[in-house]
Amino acid sequence: METTFTYMADGVLTVDLTGNIIHANPVAKNILSLESTDEKFNDVIVNLKDSISIEHIKSKGYHGTDLAEKNGETYNIDYAPFMNNKNEIGGVIVVFKNITEQHRIDKLQKEFVANVSHELKTPITTIKSYSETLLDGALEEKETAEEFLNVINSESDRMTRLVTDLLRLSKMDYEQTNWNKERINLQDMVNMIIKKLQIQINEKNINIHLNIPDDINIMFDRDGFEQILLNIAGNAVNYTLEKGNVWISAKKDNKNVVVSIKDDGQGIPKEDQDRIFERFYRVEKARARGLGGTGLGLSIAKEIAEAHNCSITVNSRIDKGTEMIITIPE
Repeated sequence: METTFTYMADGVLTVDLTGNIIHANPVAKNILSLESTDEKFNDVIVNLKDSISIEHIKSKGYHGTDLAEKNGETYNIDYAPFMNNKNEIGGVIVVFKNITEQHRIDKLQKEFVANVSHELKTPITTIKSYSETLLDGALEEKETAEEFLNVINSESDRMTRLVTDLLRLSKMDYEQTNWNKERINLQDMVNMIIKKLQIQINEKNINIHLNIPDDINIMFDRDGFEQILLNIAGNAVNYTLEKGNVWISAKKDNKNVVVSIKDDGQGIPKEDQDRIFERFYRVEKARARGLGGTGLGLSIAKEIAEAHNCSITVNSRIDKGTEMIITIPE
């Protein structure tokens, strides 16, 4: 029993009815900062949660569950009575389970559902209100009707993009994506991406600077790499001011191909840089929605990259611009 308790992943503490600690395994000692079992339960439990005491446990009939947080970790605290040799309650067993990761996932799932609901609600509300206006008589005014129908069409496209991105993420989450790796010439791929972004580039008079040697090839899923480049280069164009600059370059570095996409736009605050690859996370939410993004582009790019053993890193300074670096094994 001693060996079992010692090597358990959960913290285990046994306490008698007066609050004396009978036994504590190493995990429990660490969680409660317990130096000696001579200490009283009420004196050490406050290191985790001050609302739990031996009196509190008694008032619950010796059965219960609590949550506590300490140093960024979340713990589930379960307690139940144990019987003595007279078949009476002799004390309480308290088990501390670290549920930090589970708690984080639960929180992310709730945020994800809330974000999806919000993202879908906005275009649905717009479509409904514009449709109702058309049905109420605006259909007779050709110019207004065309304008409203364009908005409805645009919002429908926005919902389609969101659903498409969600389906792609879902497939990757469940590892249902079949990657078809092939030899891709990097210069050809970048030139194709620039053509796809040409309308936005022309509208903002952005200067594109390319430095891609024509002999660099990578082994990658073609659609997947196109999605990565389109998302990252698209962001560079979208968040660069009029007449700004975007640089796309590539080089071989040891056994890797390193692709850099850099702009001289507004930059990303330091506190946001670790979170930009989270689903639906936006540095400037209102502005990003105005640019038609789903908030999933960088999440998708990162997951595709990781599925190909690649990495994407970010360097950015406010008002100086942002550089995204894709490192691809040869």
